[in-house]
Amino acid sequence: MSLNNTTIEWTDFTWNPLTGCLNNCSYCYARRLANGRLKKRYLENDLVLSSTDSTDPFSPRFWSDRLDDPKRVPKHFRSRNPYLPEGSAMVFTVDMGELFGPWVPKEWVNKILEVTRQYPQHVFQFLTKFPQTLKNFNFPSNAWVGTTVNTIDDLIRVNILAFKCEANLKYLSIEPLLGDILPEGKNLLPALKLIDWIIVGAQTGKGRKKNFPKTEWVQNIIRAAETYQILIFMKDNLFPFINLMKVQEFPETEVVQ
Repeated sequence: MSLNNTTIEWTDFTWNPLTGCLNNCSYCYARRLANGRLKKRYLENDLVLSSTDSTDPFSPRFWSDRLDDPKRVPKHFRSRNPYLPEGSAMVFTVDMGELFGPWVPKEWVNKILEVTRQYPQHVFQFLTKFPQTLKNFNFPSNAWVGTTVNTIDDLIRVNILAFKCEANLKYLSIEPLLGDILPEGKNLLPALKLIDWIIVGAQTGKGRKKNFPKTEWVQNIIRAAETYQILIFMKDNLFPFINLMKVQEFPETEVVQ
């Protein structure tokens, strides 16, 4: 089973019917875990992307035995999101890999999206560094779709997500925040008017002290969010090192009971 209670504040469970990624992000916690305590378990799964090294535990793998895991959400579960009714949950889908990488077989993605449709009482949160591939998929109404932004160079992803992805709710995960991505005095991105939610967080693990975001970087994101009336969620790992009031908003959403 891969439906896990999680300490990630903006979701309730993580679910990993796919693991692995071909990026090599220096801050990736998933790669560290895959090469650490999860190594033996991952290498036991031989349904690995054929073009990759099967001896690498972080090579993309599909886990068909995990597709039924969303049914394990307890009947009387109470979500962190106060707008969700009893029995509904937010499920961060594939936090241990990259589901929408151009290397991932479309068949794998569609099998996961079909499960999303089978559980309309839950919210499934998808996150990618490859928003350009999202146009290839039809997302159900209970899918929240986001892209990762770390530096100002990643802002092109916001445009792609905003204008090319057909999802009811679109969000940005600015974690880790590694620079001033929306500097004061610069023109704001018009694409932000199509974004519903922004998550902001600091780097964790190795290098977190050296790369801790400045208060003004976070302030500039908050300013942009207020301009476009975007909900914002500031992760606990930003504090107490920045001098700002903590805001942790969730989107209101309708799910089918």
